Amino acid sequence: MNNDVTVIIGSVDKYSMAWPMFEHGFKKYWADCPWEVVAITNFKDFPIGRTVKVGEDHSWSESVRKGLEQVNTPYILWMMEDYWLTGPVDTQALVDFASYLQQDKIDHIRLLPPAPGLDLGAPITPNMECKHPFAEDDRLWVFQDDGEYRASLAASLWKKDKFLEFLEDGKTPWDFEHDAGIKSRGNDRHLCCVLPEIMCWPWRTNPYNNGKESPIRKGQWTEAAHLYTEAEKFEVDLQWHPNGARLSKNTRMRCWKHFYIGKNSVIDDFCYISTKLELGKYSHIGPGCTIAGGKDFILQIRDYCSLSSGVKIYLSSNDFREDLIILNPGFDFGAKNISGNIDIKNYVGIGANTVIMPNCQISEGVTIGAQSYSKYLFTSLDYLGWESYKENRREK
Repeated sequence: MNNDVTVIIGSVDKYSMAWPMFEHGFKKYWADCPWEVVAITNFKDFPIGRTVKVGEDHSWSESVRKGLEQVNTPYILWMMEDYWLTGPVDTQALVDFASYLQQDKIDHIRLLPPAPGLDLGAPITPNMECKHPFAEDDRLWVFQDDGEYRASLAASLWKKDKFLEFLEDGKTPWDFEHDAGIKSRGNDRHLCCVLPEIMCWPWRTNPYNNGKESPIRKGQWTEAAHLYTEAEKFEVDLQWHPNGARLSKNTRMRCWKHFYIGKNSVIDDFCYISTKLELGKYSHIGPGCTIAGGKDFILQIRDYCSLSSGVKIYLSSNDFREDLIILNPGFDFGAKNISGNIDIKNYVGIGANTVIMPNCQISEGVTIGAQSYSKYLFTSLDYLGWESYKENRREK
């Protein structure tokens, strides 16, 4: 085993649900890893390598610093718990890259290639962030001085002392990348690998269709997590999210990239969701609800809300004044569409089988009785806060 480099897995216990998938990918696709593996956690044991436990989090940067103080090698390969490997790692290439750090020719190599987007088919575009190939290895390019992610927490090789130099207490990972990107300017010692096959993991190096993103976003599983477990035939229950939320496996979700479920919220069985949805914390969507309207519109349901079973929310619809449009949708009979975003504020309760039409705002604290109908263009002036309504009428 090479004693100069350590693979560091930055993690926290609240994301321990992601660890089995990381373990699976690492063992399957990088069995010949030549370096020690060290995971930084709070109190739990990571399933592979050596675990360094740093206790309660005060900030991301302080926890990482505590962990790295217990690592003796001068070089690290930085990873995180949601960097699930999806293909064989080119170990020899990484050993070659590490040698440039060991020879003090560079400080850092990002292993995520430059591309204009994360989606499938986005072309690798070196000159988008870089200025020219590295003189000794055309698999690597030199970052532009103002490259946004020239100092990166994507899978990357680092001189440990340089990493620590950029690490300031009280900072988030996003702060690190922003601040270190600025502080690192004025030299050509930050490189980027332009080959996606060196280390395949979610985001643009991922070979799985539609999985070009982190498996975890804001504490919830993304479509990439579902695609990974399906492709790898890895049995794991993704109904429960790392943030404590629950999304039934019997829910049909059409817009994964525009879906967010907040802390400890629940979406029950047999719901159909075809539009953008942002669901706040401690909210509940009951069984058999429909939220429809397509990806151009967004439903915002804030905190501590409840939709009872069978609620139908439409963000786009026909006005149903021209019935022929239903009989033969191949012809335009002049039917009018109604559409618009819907905003449901905090502490709203909506009774069973209620229908909410597009472009509607429901004020904080409103309750709507079962089998009600909220017509198009209802606003917060129609639904007064902390009142009860039945069939659009305020109940005394």
